Amino acid sequence: LRSVTLGLAVDTRDDVFNPRRGVNASLSEEVSLPGLGSAFNYTISVLDAAKFYPVLKESTLGFHAVIGGTTGAIPPSKLFVLSDQQLRGYSEVFYGTEELLLQTELRYPITPDRSFNVAVFGDYGNLRIRGAEPILNQFGDVVVNYNDWIYHSDVGVGLRFDVKQLGFRSIRLDFARGQDTTHTSFGIGQSF
Repeated sequence: LRSVTLGLAVDTRDDVFNPRRGVNASLSEEVSLPGLGSAFNYTISVLDAAKFYPVLKESTLGFHAVIGGTTGAIPPSKLFVLSDQQLRGYSEVFYGTEELLLQTELRYPITPDRSFNVAVFGDYGNLRIRGAEPILNQFGDVVVNYNDWIYHSDVGVGLRFDVKQLGFRSIRLDFARGQDTTHTSFGIGQSF
């Protein structure tokens, strides 16, 4: 496997760890061709953008979107992945050759130094595996068809603790309700 990745990025956030305003966006294109000495022939395109707004007196409202698609036959290690770090109401991991992820989060500081925050959020993920064969039960009925878009959404509340020993990175604890499940996820750094 050999590939080349080209990308463009812009970052106008006022703080890379806990932004109050600004944009963080990137566009990338990965290309793998036999002409590069690769056994694969595919492209992977990804647009990842986040926008932050100061709202109320001290809060931050953030929006995040990831749109990704592929062409050709990609290796399994190159599938798009949505885990409990993106879809916080699920313990399962979802895979696809095409993805759409939308997130919104309202972050409210509890302490004056902004080292402890509460967040209210919603996540929406949509994946499909292009060309996948449907899975049938013993009667020939379709159980699941990964070639169709499969939607997942959740809402929740989270706690953020800034830990100076981690280089001003936040420890994140999120409690979310998915379509049929609840899940608690743990992470380092903001979700986006």
